Amino acid sequence: MPSLGNTVRPIEVNELNKPVSISPKENRSCRDVVFLLIFLIVIGGMCYCSYVALCYGDPFRLVYGVDSWGNVCNKKNIKIPDVPHSGRDTRGKIKLFFFDETVLSNYVIGQAITYNKPSVCVTSCPNADISSYEMLKNHTQHTGLSYCVYDYKLNGNSSDANSCTGLPISKQKSILFRCVPSTVSAAYDFLIGFIDNILNSIDENFTQKCVSDLEKTWREICYLCAVGLGVSLVIVHLMRFIAGVIIWLSMFILGAGSVGGAGLCW
Repeated sequence: MPSLGNTVRPIEVNELNKPVSISPKENRSCRDVVFLLIFLIVIGGMCYCSYVALCYGDPFRLVYGVDSWGNVCNKKNIKIPDVPHSGRDTRGKIKLFFFDETVLSNYVIGQAITYNKPSVCVTSCPNADISSYEMLKNHTQHTGLSYCVYDYKLNGNSSDANSCTGLPISKQKSILFRCVPSTVSAAYDFLIGFIDNILNSIDENFTQKCVSDLEKTWREICYLCAVGLGVSLVIVHLMRFIAGVIIWLSMFILGAGSVGGAGLCW
């Protein structure tokens, strides 16, 4: 029969009597050099893509959104030639408001969002229903919030239709820094509320406590992660030379830490 390479076969008696070496082989060499080179090429490609994204991209476009004239919300923008209303300083205006609120309510998953009416960066989303341009004018005068094209002065009549949002305006909420009608956000609120109730059953105000702790200690968390990464790399490097010492020391520290932590919590 032809040889099948590493096939299953009975072990002969003389093979059992051979001494088994427990020490590392001498004169070891690097294997799978081709795949190592491929791995390094992939890492290099990822680093290059990251460099291009940081140099030529703008993550704020994804985070805060872009209005109809190319202004990124919550950022000082550069003037685009021959584009009116571009180059505006939108710092502090972190919400993207769509003049056509049906844009998101009629959205189909997997398709691009398209709309014919403008979108502008605003400080906050509408917190009340507005049914006439007179109400919109009063709302702007009392709150300082405008839902019209930049620098447009409201008249409070039908002449505002070409430069302001369509009416009526329903109460909206901010989801991912986009103003979304309350009817659309109902499913989102239900899901968030359901998850929040489950977490709060573990501890009262569990979600708020977690968010508050993260806001207060995010720097310390980043520092500890960086220290942990550095210590891990050092240990991996030392494993090549003093593997036994590292293993026994790790077991001792882990055991002592477990006992000490249990005693402290007790």
